[in-house]
Amino acid sequence: MSSNINTLEQRIEILEKQLASQRRWLRFSRVVMTILILSSLGFFTIAANSEFAAPRLIQAKRFEVVSDDGRVVLALSTGANGGQFDLWGATGKNVLRAWSNESGGDLAIWNNAGKNVFAAYATKTGSETALFNADGNKVYRTISDGQNAKIELLDPESQNPLFTATTQAGGGVLALADVAGITQFQAAATAKGGRSTLATNTGSVALINQATSNGGAIVLGNSSGRAVGSLRVDDQGSALLEMADTNGKRRFAAGASANEDDESSLRLYGANGEAVISMGAFTQIGGGFLHVLNSQGTRVISAIAESDGGGRFDLAGSNGGAVYSVDAIKDSGVAMALMNSAGTKLFLVGTSKTGGLMNIMNNKGQAMVICGVAGEGLGGAITVRNQEGKQVIESGVDDRGGGIISVWDAKGERRKTITSR
Repeated sequence: MSSNINTLEQRIEILEKQLASQRRWLRFSRVVMTILILSSLGFFTIAANSEFAAPRLIQAKRFEVVSDDGRVVLALSTGANGGQFDLWGATGKNVLRAWSNESGGDLAIWNNAGKNVFAAYATKTGSETALFNADGNKVYRTISDGQNAKIELLDPESQNPLFTATTQAGGGVLALADVAGITQFQAAATAKGGRSTLATNTGSVALINQATSNGGAIVLGNSSGRAVGSLRVDDQGSALLEMADTNGKRRFAAGASANEDDESSLRLYGANGEAVISMGAFTQIGGGFLHVLNSQGTRVISAIAESDGGGRFDLAGSNGGAVYSVDAIKDSGVAMALMNSAGTKLFLVGTSKTGGLMNIMNNKGQAMVICGVAGEGLGGAITVRNQEGKQVIESGVDDRGGGIISVWDAKGERRKTITSR
């Protein structure tokens, strides 16, 4: 029994010695660990404050930053054309990417649903940017091509541009279109001035407003796109109104400027575009006029107010030569003339203060028969001339109211006189 007790006491003593030794080792280990930790902190502090301690180059194919749950939230990598930078959001969706394309830089941004909402990238001729709605449909676009720039607002469904602003050599261009992509309004700055157009829903130009070197111009178009009306400033700086039929052939024109005949006119045109009626006013002398023309453009009827205030009416043949003319003579009355197709006057009748007068001419325009009221107021008188224009017969009223007839020979010598006495 005493032997067993001694053995147990020996074992307990041995265990106590081992435990004391382990305690001494733990205290030593703690001291060593403390020294190591403090040494490490000192090393990193020195390294952070020393430019020579920082590494000069870090190389890798890909670098990733992960979250606490192990998800990649940032990545640096290489692509087909160079470097690439990616960011992921809290939902795990890739929300940003910046990389290099064949022409330069490229940037894209997505929303948390994975829809593209922004893009900007370099192209061979410049750059392009785009904005997208929450569904990823493009709604805004800018383009530069090295010389000019363009801004577009797009319909999110059809992707057709609804608004376009473009630069060009002469200035800027602004266009509005419907959802089908048909341009219905356009305004442009040109070298000659501003220009705007309105179009139908089929794209046919219905209205043009334009500044020209002379002034302004307005053009109307039908549903087929043909110009059927215009109002513009002509070369003389006056207004000119023109109207056309459905085929674009001019039918009507009215201008305020004088032409080579000192006329400002209103004109009607035939089926082939030729003027058939011209009416208007003389810009210098005043008074109006009316001209009717045939299909060849030859004036065949004219009615005008002359400078003395009287009127004149002319009829012409197909060649434009006058064959009939009636003219109001100031302080005298009227004169009427008939001409042949060559324009030679063959018959003339008129009025004067003393009475009427009538001449009958040969084909050379020489008066062969002259009759009228005698200038002295003694009554009527008739004179007959030969082919050479020499008087051969004269009849009239003598101073007593009786008749008198005189006859001359071809040489102009009076041969006989017959009176009522």
